[in-house]
Amino acid sequence: MNYFYTGVLLFFAAGIITLFIQDKWKGVFFTSISIIAQFFILPYIFSSIVYGNSFSINIDFFEPVGTAALRLDPLAAFFSLIISAGAVFASIYSVGYMKHYIA
Repeated sequence: MNYFYTGVLLFFAAGIITLFIQDKWKGVFFTSISIIAQFFILPYIFSSIVYGNSFSINIDFFEPVGTAALRLDPLAAFFSLIISAGAVFASIYSVGYMKHYIA
């Protein structure tokens, strides 16, 4: 399950890092990182959807918040597949789309 969270963190980190990159490289950078993140995410998503596996992790926070449980069940995996595939396709499309604005 650690690889799944690695992929999610790659998406998040790529989004933050693109704020500091030159405009002409933003789309290419985010697209390449999001494709790499898919290799970490997709095995867990397909395992959960096809075989019905559930993965969970508990994160302990300080006292007022308590414990948060993050869980990937088949329904969450289905929505994760839609969101992650949408992010990849949007980043691929954005490379060509942003060429008009970078002049």
